[in-house]
Amino acid sequence: MRFYRFGVVLASVVSVLSTAAPVRGEEPDYVPDEVAVKTDQKQPGWHPMLTATGTAAFNHSSNVVGATDGATWALGLVLNGGLNWLHEAGHEWENLLKWQLGYTRTPVLDRFFKSTDALDFTSTYMYRIGALPWLGPFASVRLQTPVLAGYLVKPAAGTLQKVDSAGAAIGADEPFAANEEIDLTQAFAPAVLRESAGVFAHPLEKKTIDLIGKLGAGAWEVFTREGWTVDSDKDGVVTLKQMQDSVQVGAELELKATGALAENLSYSARAALMMPFYNNADTSLSGIDLLNQEYEFLLGVKLTGWASLDYAFRALKYPLVVDEWQVSNSLLLSLTASIL
Repeated sequence: MRFYRFGVVLASVVSVLSTAAPVRGEEPDYVPDEVAVKTDQKQPGWHPMLTATGTAAFNHSSNVVGATDGATWALGLVLNGGLNWLHEAGHEWENLLKWQLGYTRTPVLDRFFKSTDALDFTSTYMYRIGALPWLGPFASVRLQTPVLAGYLVKPAAGTLQKVDSAGAAIGADEPFAANEEIDLTQAFAPAVLRESAGVFAHPLEKKTIDLIGKLGAGAWEVFTREGWTVDSDKDGVVTLKQMQDSVQVGAELELKATGALAENLSYSARAALMMPFYNNADTSLSGIDLLNQEYEFLLGVKLTGWASLDYAFRALKYPLVVDEWQVSNSLLLSLTASIL
């Protein structure tokens, strides 16, 4: 489903006990969770990490030109976890887990509805060659999925149409009421399971830039559980298109850079491409139109030891799931507790 979201969210965390994870003395004392999981763990052994961030925002308008009267709420939760294992002989096993969940209520839609739900788990094994510790083979498994069922809510009544993946109508049109939940996907769907293997290069590992690249082959399995995506929405008519399961096999390239530009300024940037040379989907797409793309950027500014201002950008395109760019921007003022 196409979406574009931009929000400024003021965060609050409710009384969470915390113990700070150890960091190297020469590192800045703050980097975003996506960066911190890796940069402060260089000693052999197990290195766990778990942080929780709660977000809440409120706005009320009355007789404001260009704004709808009423209250706007945004509530959210972000969990970041990691369990890494390092061996002095060059073996490294990295496990990362992130879950974002958010609900919003506006004067237009006078009820709370799910605005964000994304679970991302990655497990990666790397072996650093003794004579060339910045180079070696890797293998990884990744799961991306929402946790809760997905739905669409419209502020006004309308008509619902359903079509299959080829665009042929399914059943008769159905009316829907204002603020009614229109079912789209079941829990844990659509789920994208990815397996990759190849060679990694880690040429830079500094405080200001930690750069790693991966090149290899991968397989993607998409499980939609007969879910739907919004194909069109105009003039009170919403058309839902049925998603299809698929398998892809192809070549993958990933580049990721993280670092701290100053004691209170950190960043993370990532780009990943997957070009399938085999897929079993019923699609008219071919060639470069099948290219899977992911682009992510995070900039974090530390305000205090427990508060930060983070800007995050994400753009995804998985043509065999939804042949549209999925783009999100967010600016978060958050209070984070480190549990492990």
